[in-house]
Amino acid sequence: MKSDSSKIANYNAKTAPTTVGLKVAAQLATMKTNFASQTNSLVTAQLLVSGVLDGIPIIGPLRGKHYAFANRLWKIKQQYDGAAATAMAQTEFNRWKTVCTPADLTNIALTVFNLVVA
Repeated sequence: MKSDSSKIANYNAKTAPTTVGLKVAAQLATMKTNFASQTNSLVTAQLLVSGVLDGIPIIGPLRGKHYAFANRLWKIKQQYDGAAATAMAQTEFNRWKTVCTPADLTNIALTVFNLVVA
């Protein structure tokens, strides 16, 4: 069994700024590339949501709630597809339909993310 001082020394070695700095530096190029593609994807989705909301029209604070719903769907679509994405989108729809008009949420889900929720 390791002593407390040995455990502390091992932890400190893994979390030392020089060690962490090297690990982050090794991943930085990939992180920058992924950040740009993810940001472009999110902005595109938000512009599409904006078009849907302009057509309804929804203005003011209620618009922010619709964007929050759409951001959740965007995140789901980044991580899942098929039946899993639809099931998770349905869960989000059930949660958000109490604060937003269900027809508007359904419109966003179908038009922007190609997800069918009811």
